[in-house]
Amino acid sequence: MDSRRPRIVIADDEPAIADTLAMILTGSGYECFVAYGGIPASECVQSLAPDLLITDVVMPDKNGIELALETRKLAPNCVVLLFSGSARSPDLIGAAGTQASGLPLLAKPVDVDVLLKTVAGLLQNASPGTARKEQ
Repeated sequence: MDSRRPRIVIADDEPAIADTLAMILTGSGYECFVAYGGIPASECVQSLAPDLLITDVVMPDKNGIELALETRKLAPNCVVLLFSGSARSPDLIGAAGTQASGLPLLAKPVDVDVLLKTVAGLLQNASPGTARKEQ
């Protein structure tokens, strides 16, 4: 059994949000990598093959939906969690159609307990072969 901590890539063009999420998740036993935009996050996903990607939906260089769809190809075992405070997010998700169906979305600001429960649940239900947090 893989005993490494689950790897999470956090993508947000707002450094304070990305860093705060990383601090919370690192404190809960996850290994976090921060990317301040969609393009750097794509590079992280490609090099790290993380267990989970948490991505803001609205980013200037590559939006979170594009990143999520690309991640499905680059790291098929990576689970994606969309995270957004923008009213435009449902429109972007809708425009992606069935390709984006099934992607969970948390609204900013999110309660820390909700975030931790969502992350744990997504990793628990991940495809076989992906790392799971030891309880």
